[in-house]
Amino acid sequence: MARVETNTRRIIMRLRAEGWQRIGGGKHEIYGHPGLPHLFVVLSRQKEQSPGVARATARTAGWI
Repeated sequence: MARVETNTRRIIMRLRAEGWQRIGGGKHEIYGHPGLPHLFVVLSRQKEQSPGVARATARTAGWI
């Protein structure tokens, strides 16, 4: 299994570089992509994401 990025700042930088936009959130940040209207990425505001959340984010964003 490939290692996925767990650093929240790096994940957000990559999401923004690929066109994802922050669309809201309180305790979590929610990102959506204009070209993919029903897909959302939800990240907690911690410095590191758990491996499961990081893997789910990568899958949703199409990285794996």
